Amino acid sequence: IAASGVFEFASHTLWHPKLNEMNTKDLRQQMIRSKVIIEKHLGNKVKDLSYPFGLYNARVISVMKKTGYRMGFTIQPGLNFPPVNPYVVRRIMVTKRLLEMVETLRGRNDLNEALARQDTIAGQRIAQSVLLDIAQAD
Repeated sequence: IAASGVFEFASHTLWHPKLNEMNTKDLRQQMIRSKVIIEKHLGNKVKDLSYPFGLYNARVISVMKKTGYRMGFTIQPGLNFPPVNPYVVRRIMVTKRLLEMVETLRGRNDLNEALARQDTIAGQRIAQSVLLDIAQAD
């Protein structure tokens, strides 16, 4: 999987501590050792970190930068629009509802046509209507 180029493996530290509560020396060790272990086993560079419990602060981000990480993933739900702080990246949880929406959108010719025309407003309206349909079905 690692060699496929499709997936990228990231760090989540050695033992899932609350990073914002650790002293700087231990915090640095958590980040470096985790990175080294993953890189050794997979043969790929580790560039990103997911914050255990979603906890981080300015010191954690500073140590991340100094130890060679390029991005930090939070547990904050949502989309990322420019400008994005690469150390505070939001996520979208993959849920049954999201998968249902994706399957519904795949079959929508009107959405495919809007995307082909690069008509993002029409695409957004279609996606919103599908979301409303799914929400009302629950």
